Amino acid sequence: MQQYLGLGDTCLHSAVANFDLALTRVDWDQGEIQLVALAALQAAAKMEEDAAPAPSLLLPLAGDVYTKQDLARIELELLQALDWQVRQTTAATFLQFYADIAGKGRKPVFKMARALLDLCLAQDWYGTRSPSYLAAACLGAAGCLTGQPWCDQLTLTTRFTWTKLTEGLHAVLSAAVADQVSSFSRSSLFLSFRSIVFLITQSTSHQGDMQI
Repeated sequence: MQQYLGLGDTCLHSAVANFDLALTRVDWDQGEIQLVALAALQAAAKMEEDAAPAPSLLLPLAGDVYTKQDLARIELELLQALDWQVRQTTAATFLQFYADIAGKGRKPVFKMARALLDLCLAQDWYGTRSPSYLAAACLGAAGCLTGQPWCDQLTLTTRFTWTKLTEGLHAVLSAAVADQVSSFSRSSLFLSFRSIVFLITQSTSHQGDMQI
């Protein structure tokens, strides 16, 4: 869907955050939940993208059972539920922030981190971690998978030591294992949960709080 609509990571994660927040604030009709999701996507795209996808591209995603008028109505209700605060600070926002500061020479790591973050969207625990922590955990997990170590610069940039990221690393890497990591076109890694736990514990025991 993201590729089909040509949307960036920041837009996608902002849409999910808005959708989750709207669900907690309004008792929506079950028959309109898909429409709420589309409205969240459209609202986020209007804030984050140069041009938002047209309703004619969005409505087929829900089986063409809704009209443009339906989408406009629900989008207004969504914006009211969000108090018109559409722009969300998400893990994707922080990951881009980290890349701007410490991305030089780490392009493969950040590319992997973005892919891992997208996998996290489908996890039950998504939204229970702070955005800055989740972004750092995805970056650390990407380092594990690409063989690039956590270092003082990343600790200073993210404000998280390697030890503090351990729980997040387990969660992110477990999500990657559940997806069998085969969805990553840039890698064909197949790691068992046991081997990942070994990797993390070995790295932590050897490097302590600062480096792996």
